[in-house]
Amino acid sequence: MAKVQGHGNSRLKRLIGFCIPIAAFAVFLLSCNVTDRDLGDAPIGPSNTGGGLDTTSWMRDSVSRNMRLFATPQTLKAGNKGRSTLTVLVFDDNHNPLRGRLVRFAASLGTVTASDTTDAEGAATAVFSGVPRNADARILAFANVGDSTAVVGTSVHLEGMTVTVTPLSMDTLIDAAVPVTVTVRDGDGEAVAAATVKLQGASASEGVTDGSGSFKTTVKSGTETSAKVSATALGASGSANIGFWKTPFFSRSRTLLLFADPPRIAAANGEIAHIKAILYDDSHNPVAGKRVTFSASQGLITPSDTTDESGVAEAVFQGFAQNADALITASYVQGDSTRIATTSVTLAGVQIEMKPVKDEALLNDTVPVAIHVRDAQGRALPDVQLTLKGALQSSLRTNPSGTATATVASSTLQTVSVSASAL
Repeated sequence: MAKVQGHGNSRLKRLIGFCIPIAAFAVFLLSCNVTDRDLGDAPIGPSNTGGGLDTTSWMRDSVSRNMRLFATPQTLKAGNKGRSTLTVLVFDDNHNPLRGRLVRFAASLGTVTASDTTDAEGAATAVFSGVPRNADARILAFANVGDSTAVVGTSVHLEGMTVTVTPLSMDTLIDAAVPVTVTVRDGDGEAVAAATVKLQGASASEGVTDGSGSFKTTVKSGTETSAKVSATALGASGSANIGFWKTPFFSRSRTLLLFADPPRIAAANGEIAHIKAILYDDSHNPVAGKRVTFSASQGLITPSDTTDESGVAEAVFQGFAQNADALITASYVQGDSTRIATTSVTLAGVQIEMKPVKDEALLNDTVPVAIHVRDAQGRALPDVQLTLKGALQSSLRTNPSGTATATVASSTLQTVSVSASAL
């Protein structure tokens, strides 16, 4: 169970958790997002009618009498680099592990190891590989136990795809065609080529990204309006508004444009985005030799730069290890007025991993749970304040190796949900 919670528009928290089902035989099982239910004769999972797997009836998580399935991690960056390890436990009706059983795997999205054979502990493993798409990949494992087939399912959440709509000008005169660039990037911030883009409000209704992950189109209006251009691709969407006017609005920032490349970076110290401001006069000609100042709501940024002959002033934004949206502002002072343009850079990828020291425990036992906090590059984050729910502690701070240890216990037969959030 991993998701991102937000505070306002600029600060995001990373939240991760797991559930502890407590079985009727007075032990509790530590697992991730598992619903304790007996699948009976009609197990939760796809049916095989001879025409392939029907994934429409898959549950996010399920537990059968003889099998359990876990995915670690359960959230991946949408792209071709993400990997999740699948572990299946197979046991008989007396809860004894079954060795030498063939377990087969299938996935509704991405790729997964076709099969594996259980070891002495009744465990079989597989690897799920993600794809560049925001979606939930449903995963199925099934094995023959006795004279029946046990089936369990779970899912891995793929996130982080972005679609950015960037018009050349945010305001222009009516009947002018404004070039618009749509850029598609995966969860690692890498360009996605050959992605189909659906558009609304642009001259083209559909397009395909090139090798740089971009598709170019135009927007035009014969009347005064604020035209919205929206684009969707691979489960992500983006939009921008362009003002069309009969006469220029001097109070608008139509003469100062601001761009971030890339608009999304890894949440790790030292990761950068290049910021570009373009200054025009009222006739839309570039203005050289003018000082443009930059500021950021979070992180570090070059304080100022002077426009070149193309009207371009540049800055470098440096992020940090926190999931957040940093607001970037560029300003230019002309006489008594100040022209301002804004954009944002998303920092994402701080990871929290929770690992109980054992899979089963008796009622009233205290179970240590190791909590590891890492940045988007997988580096340990020390001295991070964690907020806990469901544990015996309400807060902890990570040690120099980026680890904190919580404890969990229960005196009743129940499912205890435990979560940790930080940064």
